[in-house]
Amino acid sequence: MYLAKKIRLMRFLVYFLFGLVSFGRVVYATDKLDVIKDNSQLMNDLKDVYRAYNINHTIDDQNEMLNLLANESPNDIGNYVDVCLAENKKLTASNINDKGLKIYVDSYLLLTNRNYTAIKKNGIVSEDFTGAYEKFKAMNRRYMAYLTTRFAVERYVNMSEDDYWKTNNKKNYIKSPQYEICQKLLKTNFTQGCEILDNLIGKTKEFQEKTIYELERADLFVKYDSSNKNAHRKAIEIYKSIPDTKKYCLYLYESWLKWRMVHQYWNGLSKSSDIPNKMYEGVREEVAAVILSYIRNHPKDEMAINQFLVAASHDIVRRFGSYPYGNQITIEYHETFDDPK
Repeated sequence: MYLAKKIRLMRFLVYFLFGLVSFGRVVYATDKLDVIKDNSQLMNDLKDVYRAYNINHTIDDQNEMLNLLANESPNDIGNYVDVCLAENKKLTASNINDKGLKIYVDSYLLLTNRNYTAIKKNGIVSEDFTGAYEKFKAMNRRYMAYLTTRFAVERYVNMSEDDYWKTNNKKNYIKSPQYEICQKLLKTNFTQGCEILDNLIGKTKEFQEKTIYELERADLFVKYDSSNKNAHRKAIEIYKSIPDTKKYCLYLYESWLKWRMVHQYWNGLSKSSDIPNKMYEGVREEVAAVILSYIRNHPKDEMAINQFLVAASHDIVRRFGSYPYGNQITIEYHETFDDPK
């Protein structure tokens, strides 16, 4: 049993060390948002929101791993803390424009590293760590209150919830008369209905309409062939192909979220499963950059701004949370794909 734990720990450490090098960027010190040259208040605010949450996601992922490794040997925990401290040297608030947010992010990083140093020096069960962690929690509450108030969605998006859902409704963007035929056949002749949907995907030129068909086709692979790993693999490929186009549409965030759900479903649902949050964050960054580039040219598009804010702030895949029997992707997956009862 101990040998198995050691092997698991080494796999995680190798993964994290590899992650520091493999993404072609200095973790979150620079990002794809830098390519978008626009110093308007709106663009600066949106970049700030993304970068603050991006740093938060890194630290949250580290803390999840520390919780998982809590019962390992002090030496093993210390080795992982070293990985975290090395990673955090690359994190910076220097490219955050808002002065108040920059102060909070700097404090957040400083107190995080003090927590890790206390763990490495005296262990998780120590007065030194307890004291450092209490200071961190108090500051973190103030930091998150500032972040969610200063950059509240209501500052940038004025539409009502009803207007949002009306605009987001996929039926608004479906032009092909074949789609209605497809929907009827999916209830009576599933295979033939899927063939029509595949045909629609192949011949539709307008990107947003094509994306709607692709999302539905991938959903069908997941929902009605749930025991077939090959079907899930096809769904993963379809979901991922949408952000890979680097084109904007209303459903980029949905494609990323569903790709992550299904990928992690097959990667593992236990608390100790490999959870490649760095890979998920890399694709999130690509999606955010595409949406932000669109907003630069369409600064009045509240749907795009809302999508950016939601995509930036959505939580990482957590190992620990309200669902006690595994990692938290289980909740997202079943809430999304299970048919209503």
